[in-house]
Amino acid sequence: MGNYVSSEELEERVYSTNLDELAIVTGGNKEKLLNNTIDTAEAICDSYLSVLYVTPIPPSGLIKGIVLDIATYEMYKRALGGDVPTKHKYARDEGIKMLEKIGKAEIQPPRDSNLQRVDTYGSTIDIISDTPMMTQRQRWGYDTDENGTEYDENYGSR
Repeated sequence: MGNYVSSEELEERVYSTNLDELAIVTGGNKEKLLNNTIDTAEAICDSYLSVLYVTPIPPSGLIKGIVLDIATYEMYKRALGGDVPTKHKYARDEGIKMLEKIGKAEIQPPRDSNLQRVDTYGSTIDIISDTPMMTQRQRWGYDTDENGTEYDENYGSR
């Protein structure tokens, strides 16, 4: 069973008759195939979500739908001939676009009390000031000592 969807939910989405044609396996192998497909779809989803959130995030309708769209696409892709219907390609592509927006913080997954953001503090510095951090002369390699005497590190005091 996956973090966001179960094999039963994927089977319900694909329909049993289509699933038998797509899976080309039966019994325990079919269950294994479903779980592997779900794992693949969830890994794709988590790769986008993990940019901002600790994964797996609590499942929501949005994330479940995206995982099911990706898993359905993966089922069709692995079938004989690998001919994926356009509607499943489109659904997968739209899901990936949504995940990209979540990864860029353009949209957020539905809020949950357990939704944790990845700690990104310390990765960048923002300095907001009108005061320059160094003068033009300092950028050229000139500096001042503790007494305020200018010196060039290559030639000594001036």
